[in-house]
Amino acid sequence: MASIQHVYRRGHVFWWRRVLCIADESSCDIRLSLRTADRRRARELGAMLTAASGDVTMLVEERVRRRADERPSEVELQAIAKAEFQNQLARYCDMQRELPQHRAMHSAANLAYADYYQRMIDTPARQWLYEVKCPAFIDYQDRRDANGRQLPVRGPLGDVPGLRDGTTLPRDNVIKDFLASADRKFRDFSNKPRTGLLVVLWDGYIFEITSALSHAEAGLLTAKSWHQHDGPRVPFDALDGVIVLNHLEVIKVAAQE
Repeated sequence: MASIQHVYRRGHVFWWRRVLCIADESSCDIRLSLRTADRRRARELGAMLTAASGDVTMLVEERVRRRADERPSEVELQAIAKAEFQNQLARYCDMQRELPQHRAMHSAANLAYADYYQRMIDTPARQWLYEVKCPAFIDYQDRRDANGRQLPVRGPLGDVPGLRDGTTLPRDNVIKDFLASADRKFRDFSNKPRTGLLVVLWDGYIFEITSALSHAEAGLLTAKSWHQHDGPRVPFDALDGVIVLNHLEVIKVAAQE
C-alpha cells in the first residue's frame, strides 16, 4: 500500500484518510471506509478519493464564503466534506457499473493523478509547490465527438447567431477554476522563496487548454484575459507556471491495447 497515500487497513477492511486544510484556517480529518478487503480495489478507490480532494476542498470553501456572516464550525465543515467524498465515491461506483468498458481507463487515470497529487518539494533555499488537476472528460468527449465544429477560445465568432448550436465551446471556465484554486493555495504558503506550478492532465486535444491559457486575444494568462474584475484582468500572481500533459490520451491508448 505504500504506493498510494491515505489508504490503510483497519481490521479486515481498508479505509481512506486525508486531512484537508479549508480556507487556510480549519483542518478537516476525513476518514471513510472503502468497504472492501481487496487490496487492489482499495488502491483504486483510494486513488479516486485522493484525486477528488481538490474539488471537494473548493466546494467546502465556496460554502464558507457564502456564509460570510457566520463561519461554519469545524464539525460542520468536516460533515460537509465527508458527505461530498461519500457522494464522489458513490458516483464513481455508479459510473463503473454503467460504463464497465471504461473501468480500466478510470482506474489508471486516478492512480496516475493520485501519484502526482499536490506534491511539495522542500529544499533549504526554496519550496516547490505543485497542484495537479484533471477535468471530467467522459461526457465531454462524447459531446465533442458529436459536434461538427469547435471553438477553442472566446471571441467574436461565439456571438454569431446560431453558431453555438452543435458547437463545442471553450473549456476555459474549468481552467480558470484550476488557476484560481492553485493561486489561492500557494499564496502566503510560507515565508520561504517558493515556486508554484499548476499541472493539468488533458487528452489529445491539447490545443484546447493551450488556447485558453495563452491565446493573444483572450488567454487567461495574457494581458487581454477575458477573466476580469471591475475592469482589470484577474492575475494569478502566486502561480509561476502551468504544465500541461496529454497523459489522459496516453492512458486511453494504453487501456485500448
